[in-house]
Amino acid sequence: AALEAAEGALGLGKEARRVIETRLDALGLKPGKVDGVFDERTRRAIRRFQEARQMEPTGYLDQSTTVALLAGAVLRLGE
Repeated sequence: AALEAAEGALGLGKEARRVIETRLDALGLKPGKVDGVFDERTRRAIRRFQEARQMEPTGYLDQSTTVALLAGAVLRLGE
């Protein structure tokens, strides 16, 4: 419940969630349908991302995970 509350405190709307799912999909982490709804497949993809970056694999977004996901996408724009 604490992880879910912390994720909710980030204030991510449906479009931001879609962006995150799109990024997870681009990384080959298979988040399932890109619809802005974090289901079990999305949670598994988030855990995979966190594990790959030596973060605690909670399956929930926190500020560090969100920044790492989105910063990676922004850095790729320059390529």
